[in-house]
Amino acid sequence: MPKPPAGEDRFLDLEIPDWFVLDALTEEHGWLDWGFYGRHQVERLEDGSYVCLGDGVPIYLRCLAHRDEGFDAVDGTGRRLIYRLRPHPPPGQF
Repeated sequence: MPKPPAGEDRFLDLEIPDWFVLDALTEEHGWLDWGFYGRHQVERLEDGSYVCLGDGVPIYLRCLAHRDEGFDAVDGTGRRLIYRLRPHPPPGQF
């Protein structure tokens, strides 16, 4: 099971926009659109993780550190990833 950052008892807070695109940084250093979510589809868990409950498989966001653009996260296997939450207009407004 992934652990919070050293010295912390929970994963770090994230600012969740009303509507956002979840982007993941690729190995080629480009951003990949991972999903489109509304804040109402995101739940905060006891350990500080956020779970995005869209139409597909849930995505867990476990913030280890904040960056200028995005944040460092860890997945369920312990692999480190870089994500960003890109604010986006609600459906029907783009």
